[in-house]
Order: sequence, then structure tokens, then C-alpha cells
Amino acid sequence: MSDSPLTTAHRLLVEAIDALSAATDSATDDELLSVLTLCEGTSRRL
Repeated sequence: MSDSPLTTAHRLLVEAIDALSAATDSATDDELLSVLTLCEGTSRRL
């Protein structure tokens, strides 16, 4: 039995947030600013 589209979307969102969080551990200031911009745009879409 395959996951529903909502279940799949939730799993992918959790994976993306985890990857983004891990990427910020050693990020430069410019990269952190990019993450902030990305998160702002994403939250607006949500």
C-alpha cells in the first residue's frame, strides 16, 4: 500500500527541514541570510 499524497508531502517537508537545519551548522553569514530568505518565501507560500 502506497502513501497518500499528503503523507508523502509531509515526509518530504520533514526531510527538507532536517536537511536545511543540518546545512546551517557550518554555514557562512551569506549562506545563513540565504536560508532566512528561503524560509521567508516558503512560509509565505504556506
